[in-house]
Amino acid sequence: MEELCWEATLHEKKALRFAIEKHKGQMRLGGSQYIDHPIAVANYLYSKGYRNEFLLTALFHDLLEDTDATVTEIEQLGNENIVEAVVLLTKTREIDTEQYLTNIKANNLAFIVKVSDRIQNLKDSEKADLKFREKYVEETIRHYLEFAKRSPFFKELNDVLSRIKNVNVSERGLVQIADVKVISVNKGKNHYLVKGNLQCNNPMSLIYSIDKKEFENRTNATDIIAELYAVPKCSAEVFLNEIEYYDINRSDYSRLCETLEYDYKYSHQNISQSAFCLNDDDKATECPTTRIAGVVHEVGSPIPVLYGGVECFITKINVFGIKITLLMNKFDFQKPSVDNIIDGHFQLYAKLY
Repeated sequence: MEELCWEATLHEKKALRFAIEKHKGQMRLGGSQYIDHPIAVANYLYSKGYRNEFLLTALFHDLLEDTDATVTEIEQLGNENIVEAVVLLTKTREIDTEQYLTNIKANNLAFIVKVSDRIQNLKDSEKADLKFREKYVEETIRHYLEFAKRSPFFKELNDVLSRIKNVNVSERGLVQIADVKVISVNKGKNHYLVKGNLQCNNPMSLIYSIDKKEFENRTNATDIIAELYAVPKCSAEVFLNEIEYYDINRSDYSRLCETLEYDYKYSHQNISQSAFCLNDDDKATECPTTRIAGVVHEVGSPIPVLYGGVECFITKINVFGIKITLLMNKFDFQKPSVDNIIDGHFQLYAKLY
């Protein structure tokens, strides 16, 4: 069980024992005891200089919602201010989220504890599965960023949110494209030609097209998440391993590994100005050809896809530390294996999320 980070008074120790008893048997994500959460919220507030009512409210904030504790019991261990804050922090089915947060915002004690609570919940979400984390991130963006804007913890909330988003993006094999700017408009197809910076181990510039309406409807069109796809344009080769790829002996390869960083070991042209997005109707806009080389980390069975009307291998490779999904015609290319190296000329697309 997590412990308080300060030397608690006798009254605070009594309040903690009460909270421990009421949350007894309850568990959090990752298998920790539930009481660890209110203690973490209290410790966070203490580290920020908050004392007295704030610490007790933090310890009590989930009691009415998740245990059989009563208002009378909480008032006996606290006071009217703490009871009022805990009541406001108790979410019921009868009240929607927006009204719930509006009520909390009118009470500074409840407001400070709630923002701290959200930060701790976001941190704890790292122990959950991807589906839960994505839901929690979406909920935080939709309801809590505006709510917490005037909080002294707003920056930390944003920082934790960004970290969880990056974990989600990485696990899904997606990429972040930031600093997006419109370059021109393709009047015939109602597309914007857009430039942005791919956020990865080795940031690079990308140019891609995006449906005009989709771009204009985005609440944050300067920060985009996408999945990268590539289709062979002419030739592509599959190599057994890095030794075969470099056509060198093992001793030379060992020396090469000592002098080169992993992300830079493959020679290929910059993929800048080659990423275009698939439209909503999945009809690809023609884009430039670029050379791509990377290590295969996943190979799927041949499946029918729209591209070319033939079956393709869905193959995922690592390039510059990012994941790219290759659609390889099974009639033109041998089926690769994990840890093979693929090198060839591809058209690169970015499907937006």
